[in-house]
Amino acid sequence: MLGIGLIVVGNQASGHLQFSGGLGIIAGIAVIIFGTLIARLWAEFMVVIFKIQQNTRRTAEALERRNNIL
Repeated sequence: MLGIGLIVVGNQASGHLQFSGGLGIIAGIAVIIFGTLIARLWAEFMVVIFKIQQNTRRTAEALERRNNIL
């Protein structure tokens, strides 16, 4: 969403953030791509964390069963 906002608001920004039409579109697309990559990496990270948590729980349950048998 920030990338789309950057495309639309690029020429209206105050201060030093003035984009020409083409540069604003390129900057907006770059922000969209970067945001998409970050979101994808975060999703993969959360999957890995969930798998680690799941494996830790299974290991603890297996050790508990083993200790109860002995």
